[in-house]
Amino acid sequence: DSVAIGNSCGYLTQGSSSVAIGLSAGYINQGQFSVAMGYNSGYTNQGSNSVAIGNLSGNINQSTGCIAIGDNTGRTQQCQGAVAIGSSAGNINQGTGAVSLGIQSGKTNQGINCVAIGNQAGSLNQSEHCVAIGSLAGYQTQSSGAIAIGAFSGVVSQGLYSVAIGFSSGSLNQNTSSVAIGLN
Repeated sequence: DSVAIGNSCGYLTQGSSSVAIGLSAGYINQGQFSVAMGYNSGYTNQGSNSVAIGNLSGNINQSTGCIAIGDNTGRTQQCQGAVAIGSSAGNINQGTGAVSLGIQSGKTNQGINCVAIGNQAGSLNQSEHCVAIGSLAGYQTQSSGAIAIGAFSGVVSQGLYSVAIGFSSGSLNQNTSSVAIGLN
């Protein structure tokens, strides 16, 4: 009751009621009730009830209940219940329950239960329980519990439990448990 359309689709151990469409989609160990559409999507170890749509989406170790839509989304090690939508969103090591919406949002090492919305928001090393909303918000090294809302807020090295709200607020090396509101 599974579907495999394309060269090497669903090649080895395709779960029941799963769909694999595109070259090598769902190639090895595709879980039941999963969907892999696009070149090498869901290629190795796609968990049950997961969706990978786009070239190389959910490519290696996409866990249970994940969604990866767009090229290179959730490509390597997308943990349980994570959502990545947009080119290269949640690309490498996306944590459990993390959400990335936008090009390269949550791209590399997004922690558990994090939210990154906007172009390159929370792109590099977003620790657990963080929020980054806006273009380049929390872009690089956003520490645990930090919140960056607004374009360019908390861009580089935002400290533990810090809050930055507004365009470019707390943009560089914001201290631990500090609050920055407004421009710069």
